[in-house]
Amino acid sequence: MNLPFIKHQNPPEKREYFFVVEIGLGSVQVALWSVVNAKPQILAVGNSVAWKSDNVESLIQSVDQSLGMACEKGGLTSENQPTKMILGLPADWVALDKVAPAKLTWLRLLSDKLELKPVGFVTEHEAIIRFIQQNEGVPVTSVLLLVWPDYLETTLVRLGKVVGTVLVRKSQNLTDDVVEGLALLPRIEVLPSRIFLTGSGVDMEQARQLLLNYPWTTPSKKFSFLHFPKIEILPSDFGAKAIASSVSLEMAELFEEEAVSEPLISTAADFGFTESDVVSRSVEPPIQEDHWVNKPEVPSANKPNLSFIFVGIILFLLVGGGISAFYWFVPKAAVTIRILPKSISQSFDLVLNAKANSIEVEVKGDQSLPTTGNKLVGDKATGTVIVESGLDTERKFSAGTILTSASGIKFSLDNDILVASASGSVGNLILGKTNAKVTAVSVGSDYNLSAGTIFRVGVLALTQVDARNEIAFSGGSSRQVKSVAKEDILNLRTTLAEKLKNEAKTKLSSKVGTGNELIAESMTVLVVSEDFDHKLDEAADSVKLSLSVKARAFVYKKSELEEIITTKISSLVPEGYTSQQELDKVFTIKHIDKEGAKLSVKITAIMWPQINISDFSKLYAGKKNELVISDLKKEVGVESVTINAKPGLPLINDRLPFWQKNIEFKVVSQ
Repeated sequence: MNLPFIKHQNPPEKREYFFVVEIGLGSVQVALWSVVNAKPQILAVGNSVAWKSDNVESLIQSVDQSLGMACEKGGLTSENQPTKMILGLPADWVALDKVAPAKLTWLRLLSDKLELKPVGFVTEHEAIIRFIQQNEGVPVTSVLLLVWPDYLETTLVRLGKVVGTVLVRKSQNLTDDVVEGLALLPRIEVLPSRIFLTGSGVDMEQARQLLLNYPWTTPSKKFSFLHFPKIEILPSDFGAKAIASSVSLEMAELFEEEAVSEPLISTAADFGFTESDVVSRSVEPPIQEDHWVNKPEVPSANKPNLSFIFVGIILFLLVGGGISAFYWFVPKAAVTIRILPKSISQSFDLVLNAKANSIEVEVKGDQSLPTTGNKLVGDKATGTVIVESGLDTERKFSAGTILTSASGIKFSLDNDILVASASGSVGNLILGKTNAKVTAVSVGSDYNLSAGTIFRVGVLALTQVDARNEIAFSGGSSRQVKSVAKEDILNLRTTLAEKLKNEAKTKLSSKVGTGNELIAESMTVLVVSEDFDHKLDEAADSVKLSLSVKARAFVYKKSELEEIITTKISSLVPEGYTSQQELDKVFTIKHIDKEGAKLSVKITAIMWPQINISDFSKLYAGKKNELVISDLKKEVGVESVTINAKPGLPLINDRLPFWQKNIEFKVVSQ
């Protein structure tokens, strides 16, 4: 009997959880989400964890660490921990809606090590823009700044659509990086007066204050902001939530539909991950014998008609032989074995002698740029004044002595003058006087003063000494002309130096001997001479720089380095793998001087599984598909096996052809 005050509920429905893995350029963050009451809901977000952007093992460890935090916050145990993940990727990891091949290998290693199946991916900047738009309910027009430990990603959004995205390596000054990123974006008439700031690796509030202090709307900066931009900081977990939100609606539909329609996001197939083949078997009806040989009527003597029997036997043998031949020679099959290579890295030091392992070149060049400064030029006003002295001693005034009017306009004496002392008595004082030529201290018509203007001479009081002009001053004029600005000098020096550096690199490469290779990272450039045709603040429409530089770089012998690499890598080759292939070689300068250089060399190599397919056709001819797949998956490094057979024939549609020449085995990899 059910009591009326006790509510009887159905047992809770089993819930499926998913991971959202946000991979940034130098940091990762994992979010845990599921569908709760038919609605997507983010349950927990792990902390942001730093990783070395050039090391896949560092990526795997950091994802695992943040993943564990998300599970702990969400209260999950190992029994109900998710097995599927959605990936949020940086913009430079994706091209034409596909993951770049170099990063695809990393994602496959991440999936294998953490035993997580990727079901799709989105780029982080698109997910954030979509999430903001979803929250505000209107199309977004803004600049999005994703700040990573070593990079700055700048995205321009207009009415909800991405106009462009650029990636800039970070310098010591974040403002300079933002300026560079905006300069590289496609030009539009007016930049959005709204900037979103998010990411990791910096103090976001400090970064916001730096950007607020920059004069964005100053005409000299040439940014097309209509108003001073508003800068908003997004929460540290905003990216992970945005990625989860961008896919949650599609994933929620998976719980409500029995047949899964094609998702709107990129799927696991875009990564090159394929499901193990599921072979559907249908029971074919047994082939019924076609009794096309009719028994003739037996004569009354009960003797068979031997001619009819003989014909029947011949026809039966012909038809049966034809069917057998058809089943033997016609079916064909292609067996694709997908292997998973391993990536290994090794570092070592390389010491090079300057005399034996370096080359030098000298390059010269000149370049001109239009000037951007402004300068006031013109003529100075001149005239004559009468200097009067009431002092009891004569007074000498040197050339250059300043005469100042009541309005603050200044002139200077052209020559030394001597003014006599005053004479007479009180009430009948006779002032000492002398004439003097004066010139305005600056150009401009403001110095064309009218007659009768009184001037103070030097620092003396007007009651002691004064000066006045009886004739108006004239000749003063001014105009604005272009001049050499400090930025013109810096831009010209930077542009020409970079140009000569590239020319020097090309010239150095041409001097490398046979069997040697240039270490571009070791190139140093020394300025030999620098000559500008106009000085700073000098009036000119353009400024020209003639520059001469000397460049030096180190080289190494390929054979010697390859021998070192072989020694370092051979001991690291896993069992069952062979044919190492150099993938990447990175040089880092530790020390360099006139005697030589010490470099760190990091080698990344790909190891391929050793699979000999020469006998496979003979070995597996006529074998069941499931046995072939099971056996081949036991080979070292085999990730998946697919069989494509045609035509599909009754009775043998689940087997490889019996004729081994009709079976093709091939090995492929990502």
